[in-house]
Amino acid sequence: MTRQRDDGTDEPPGRQPETTPATRTESGPSDWLPGDGHELRRGDSLGRYLILGRLGAGGMGVVYTAFDPELDRKVAVKLLHGDRARRGSARLQREARALARLQHPNVIAVHDVGTIDGRVFVAMEYVDGETLTAHLDRVAPDWRVTLALFEQAGRGLAAAHAAGLVHRDFKPENVLVGRDGRVRVLDFGLARATSEGGDGEGDGMSGPLTDSRADLLATPLTRAGTVVGTPAYMAPEQLDGTPADARSDQFGFAVALWEGLYRRPPFAGEQRRHVRVPRRRRRLRLTGGGAAVAVALAAVGGSLWRDARLCRGAERRFTGVWDATVRQEIERAFLASGFPFAESSWKATERALDGWRSAWTSGWSEACEATHGRGEQSAALLDLRMGCLDARLENFEAFAALLPAADAALVERAPQAVAALPGVAACADREALLSRVPPPEGEAAMRRVEATRRAVAGVRALRLAGKFAAGEEAAARLAPAVDFESYRPLRAEFLLERADLATRLGDLAAAEAHVERSVREALAGRDPVLAAEAAGAATHIVGVRGARHAEGRRWADLGFALLEGAGGDERVEAIVRGHLGNLLNATGDRRGAAAELEKALALQERALGAEAPEVGRTLNNLGNAYYLSGDLTRALPTYQRSLAVKEATVGREHPDLTSSLNNLALVLSDLERFDEALAHLERALGLLERVFGPDHPSVALELGNLAAIHIDLGRHAEALLEARRALEISRRGLGEQHPDLAYPINNIGNALLGLGRLEEAQAAFRQAIALREAAFGRGHPELAFPLVGLGRAMLEAGRPEAALAPLRRALEIREREQVDAPQLAEARFHLGRALGASGGSRGEAERLVRTAREGLIAAGGRPARLLAEVEAWLNASR
Repeated sequence: MTRQRDDGTDEPPGRQPETTPATRTESGPSDWLPGDGHELRRGDSLGRYLILGRLGAGGMGVVYTAFDPELDRKVAVKLLHGDRARRGSARLQREARALARLQHPNVIAVHDVGTIDGRVFVAMEYVDGETLTAHLDRVAPDWRVTLALFEQAGRGLAAAHAAGLVHRDFKPENVLVGRDGRVRVLDFGLARATSEGGDGEGDGMSGPLTDSRADLLATPLTRAGTVVGTPAYMAPEQLDGTPADARSDQFGFAVALWEGLYRRPPFAGEQRRHVRVPRRRRRLRLTGGGAAVAVALAAVGGSLWRDARLCRGAERRFTGVWDATVRQEIERAFLASGFPFAESSWKATERALDGWRSAWTSGWSEACEATHGRGEQSAALLDLRMGCLDARLENFEAFAALLPAADAALVERAPQAVAALPGVAACADREALLSRVPPPEGEAAMRRVEATRRAVAGVRALRLAGKFAAGEEAAARLAPAVDFESYRPLRAEFLLERADLATRLGDLAAAEAHVERSVREALAGRDPVLAAEAAGAATHIVGVRGARHAEGRRWADLGFALLEGAGGDERVEAIVRGHLGNLLNATGDRRGAAAELEKALALQERALGAEAPEVGRTLNNLGNAYYLSGDLTRALPTYQRSLAVKEATVGREHPDLTSSLNNLALVLSDLERFDEALAHLERALGLLERVFGPDHPSVALELGNLAAIHIDLGRHAEALLEARRALEISRRGLGEQHPDLAYPINNIGNALLGLGRLEEAQAAFRQAIALREAAFGRGHPELAFPLVGLGRAMLEAGRPEAALAPLRRALEIREREQVDAPQLAEARFHLGRALGASGGSRGEAERLVRTAREGLIAAGGRPARLLAEVEAWLNASR
C-alpha cells in the first residue's frame, strides 16, 4: 500500500560610504602667493598629482584641483605654507593619516598625506558644492532644513571624536554642502598642527587673548600667526589658552548652529568676552532657540548632551499600531471567523505580537541609553541602530494593519507570520551595521528610501499573510521604484521577497532570477548575512524545488562561506542548513540530511527559543530524515516533539498540527501500533474537515493514509471507500492526469487485491504506473509501489511469469534508491515467490527470500505480517 508523508516544509519566508567624485569649492583670498616657491599652474606636477587649477587659498595654504592618474580620479590637494608645514609636520601627518582612516559620509575623505620638497600636502575628496555659510546665504532655508544640515555636520564631528580626533576650528566655512545634498566637515586637526612650535608638542594656542584684542571676536578669521581657530566660534577655555578637546568643538558647533538658525551670532563682541561656562557642566546658556540647538547637538555625541531621559517612551511608537484599541479590533476579527482554532490562534498571535513589541522597545531603549545614558556609543552608530529598528517596526506595522480584516488564511497563519517578521537582534550587531553600505544622504534621497522601504514592508506583510498573488502584484508595481533606488541592501531584501512569492506561486524560473539578483545586490551592499540568507533560499529554489541538486549544494556552500566571513549569524545559518538538509533528503542522503537538520535545530533553539514555530517545522523535517533512513526509534520522539511545540504555539485545534499527526501515524503504523496510528490520523482528518470542510484537498492525504492502515489491518472494504473518496477529492483539485493521483489509485489497487478483485486491482496498479511514468519517467522511486502491487496481483491470479517483469523492475528501483529494509524485503520476497512459481531458478528464488528474511530481522522483525509470510514460504520450500 502507499502512504504519504507530510513534509511540513515551508518556502523561504526569509562602513564605508560610497564617495562621489566631484568638485570642491573653497572660499579664501585669491591673491596669495607662496612665500617659498612659485605658485603651481595647470599642468604642473605635485608628486604623482597633475595640477588642474587653483581653487582657493587661506592662512594655512593653497588648495588645488588635481588629477590622480594611479586611481583615475580628481582630487583636491591642500599644499601648506612652507613655514607652517615645517612646524609640527610630524603631528600634522599623523593626524591627517588618522583622518584618512576615518571613513564617514559626513567627513571629507582624506586619500593621501605626505611631504614634497619639505612642504606638507593633503589629498582629499573632490566635492562639487559650497561652504555651509555660502549655502545658507544663497538658499535661506527654513529652520527645519537648516537643522537637518547641521545634524549631518554633527554626525561627522561625532564620528571624528569617536576616532580620537578634535577639529579645534569648527565653523560653517569648514563645512561643505555638496550638490548631492550631503554635508561634509573638513580640516580636522589641521589648525592645531599648523600652529605648533618647533618641538611639535604645543596646544595650538599662542596664549590667552587680552581685552585689548577682543575686537578679533567680531571678525570671522584670526590674523595669521596670532591664535589658532576662529575666536567667534571658540570656547572660553580656548580663548584662555587651555587645550581644546571634543567639548570645545561642541561649543563651536552650538555657536554655528545658532547663527544658522537666527542669522546672527549668539554673542556680540565685548559681551562674549565675559562668558564663563563651568568645565564640570558645559550647558549652553542660550534663550529662545535652546531646544533646537539641543536637538542638533545630540548628534555630536558628546557627554554635553547625555541625558537618559531622552530614552523614555518607546512604547508610544505602538500607539495606533498595537495598543488596547487595536488589540480589541483584531480579537473581534479572529473570533468572528468562526473557525474552531480561531480562539487559540488569536491567543498565540497576541502572545507573539506582545513578545515582538517587548523585544523592540527593549532594543530601542538599549540603543538610546548606550549613547545618551552611558555615553559608550557614538551618535553615528545610534543612527544606524535606530534606522534598523525603524525598518523593523515598519514591517510590524504593515503586518498588524492587515489583522483587523483577517480572512481565513490570515487567521490560520498569523502566529507563524509574526514569528517570521524580521527580528530586532540584528539591530544590535554593531559590526554588521557599520560594515553595510549606509543609506544615501540628502533629505530627498532619504525620504525616497524610507518610502520604498515601507512599500517593501507592505509586500512582505502580504506574503506572510498568505496573499501571494496580491503580494506579487504589489511587488511588480513597486519594482521600477526599487530598480531606480541606489540603496543596494534594500534592493536585495525586495528581490528576496519576490523570489519567495514566485516560489509559492510556482514560477520557479522567476524565483531563481530574483534570488540570484538578491545575492548580487546584497554583496554589492556589503551585507554578507543577507546575501547568505538569499543563498539559502536559492538552495531551496534551485536544489529542492528545481531538483538541480548539485547547483543547490553550491548555493548552500556559498551561504556558509559568506556567514563565516561575516562572523556568523545563527538565525541565517539555521535557514541555510535547513534547506540543505531538505535537499540532501531529496537526494537520498538521509544521514547527511539528518546531520544538517540537527545542526539547524540546535541553532534555532539558541537563537529563537525551544518553542518557536520554526523549531516545530525543523523537528518535522528532521523526523522525515530519520523515518526515510528507517530509524524509527529516533523518528518517533522527533515527530512527537514537533507536535508538542506546535500545540504550545498555536493550540490543539490548528491545522498546522496535521503534518506532525500524519507523520507520527506513519511511524506508529510501521511499528505496528495500529490503534495509536489510527487515532492520530482520525484526529488530523477531523481537524481538517472541521476547518476546511470534507472536500478540501488536504483531506485526501489523511484519507489515503487511513486506507493504507486499514489495508494493513485487513479491513479492505473500509480502505476501498476511503481510497476512492481520496481519489475523488484529489481529481477535483488536481485534474485527471496529475501524478499525485497515483497515491489513492495505488491504495485502491491494494484494497481490491485484498478483496480478491484481481482484474480490477491490476487495472488500478497499471493506471498508477502510467501516471508516474508520464510525469517522471521509468526510474522514479515511487513507481516501485504500484509495480510490486501489480506483481502481487498477477501472482494471485496465477500468472507468475507475467509477475516477474514488474517485480524485477521494482527491486531494481529500490536497490538503486537504497530504501529501508522492509521495502527491499517486500520486493525480494514477492520476486522470489514469482521465480519459484514460474519454474525459474529455485536457488535464486530461495536466495532472494532468505535475504528478505535477514533484512526484516535486522529491522526488528517488522512488519510481522510480512515476516510471517516469508517464514511460511521458506518452511514450505524445504
